[in-house]
Amino acid sequence: MITMHKFSFLCITLLAAGIINAQNIRLTIGKKYKVFTETKTISGMTIMGQQADVNASSTNIIEIEIKQINTHGYTLASSLKRITGSVNAMGQEQNFDSDNESNRNDPQMAEVFKMLNQPQEITVEHGKTISKTELSNYTPQIGGDNSVDAAKLILALPQEQLKQGYHWADSIVSAETSVINQYTITKVEKALVEVTVNTDLKISSTIKQSGIEIKQKMTGSTTSVRIYNTSNGLLISERSSIDMSGTAEVMGMNAPVTVKGTIMTTVE
Repeated sequence: MITMHKFSFLCITLLAAGIINAQNIRLTIGKKYKVFTETKTISGMTIMGQQADVNASSTNIIEIEIKQINTHGYTLASSLKRITGSVNAMGQEQNFDSDNESNRNDPQMAEVFKMLNQPQEITVEHGKTISKTELSNYTPQIGGDNSVDAAKLILALPQEQLKQGYHWADSIVSAETSVINQYTITKVEKALVEVTVNTDLKISSTIKQSGIEIKQKMTGSTTSVRIYNTSNGLLISERSSIDMSGTAEVMGMNAPVTVKGTIMTTVE
């Protein structure tokens, strides 16, 4: 079954000093937050003329704590506290919950639960995630990410740039991934700032599921709408839509693949 597709995010510029104070942005070292992420995807694959569809959903709860702040960025601690979800493939439904002991002891669920209660340190400099404990490449996954995209958590634009219509861009290009982000401030209110992010993606990756190696080449786009708290720059919510297509090589056979879905993130 296809429930995970590697997907990279690059986000915004962070300006920090002392208590993260870029103009009107203030966050306190030691402050803890919970990040809730709900993902729903529909994946389709055509194998030997037959269409196989997979409906997957998951909800992750991650606790984060601001650990360190300097003039370049910040470091936070991240720990996955719970993950629940379901996968429906060819009429067969499988549900899982990390609070369920039998699920935790199921060898087939080991990959899903491997990050549970494993603290990680994530460092963000100049708006980019540059280091992460146990993971040299920070690549969140569509439909099954057990990590948090730390770089999007804080909007630290100077006050004079917090205007409707302000636009900026960033990108990352490697042998495996091309991500081009276009950001636009689409609404400014007294308490809230809305940022719309349009992302073009090209991804080449290899994953293992149930012992089977799957090589994927995907292209597509996402559109995300982020809401930030004006007083401290912290992300309140993000809703992303996903539309990707490409091919997957499974046991020597190439199959067309499509992925559509939504990701909803809230911070409390």
